[in-house]
Amino acid sequence: MFRIVEEEIFLPSVLNAVEDDTAGAVVTFIGRVRSHSEGKRVRALEYEAYAEMAERKFAEIGAEIRRRWNVNRVAIVHRVGHLKVGETSVIIAVSAPHRAEAFDACRYAIDRIKKIVPIWKKEICEEGENWVGRGVSVCADGWRFRGGAGEGVDSMKRFSEDIGRAALSFAWLLLPQKRLAFALRFDYISKKDVLTAA
Repeated sequence: MFRIVEEEIFLPSVLNAVEDDTAGAVVTFIGRVRSHSEGKRVRALEYEAYAEMAERKFAEIGAEIRRRWNVNRVAIVHRVGHLKVGETSVIIAVSAPHRAEAFDACRYAIDRIKKIVPIWKKEICEEGENWVGRGVSVCADGWRFRGGAGEGVDSMKRFSEDIGRAALSFAWLLLPQKRLAFALRFDYISKKDVLTAA
């Protein structure tokens, strides 16, 4: 099970996806919307994703896990849309013969999701709204590309190569009382490339 969903994620259905009589351990990771982030009070999160590519990346992560560890099954489900504090954004489940491999694989999965999966998160705080992570950073002075965890243009270069020169619609420019969707196509981004808009 590797899915992007808009509805609430239910743990039992994810656990059923990794059920295996030969598994001695099942480890889950549940990501939830927390009430604070970097000193700001969070009211909600909004997730958006390039769903088709994200699900392929989930499957790719599952294959990587099976190559690295002796596991039975892997399931990854991530929710998109408007999520309130306390709601579940992602559930990962791994079944394996032994607990050590299941724990290691589950941690690897969430770390890889943060690095390679095209999912974007907007924090809605009392102080305002802010897109975080991979993709487009919406700033007071316009918008610009950025990668995850400070990876910058190098991250976008690797990401653009990874999707096989595909057209990717993923940028959002937020204007007062109006939201415009921009379809961006990029074939290659070098370290010298800079994309900004006033």
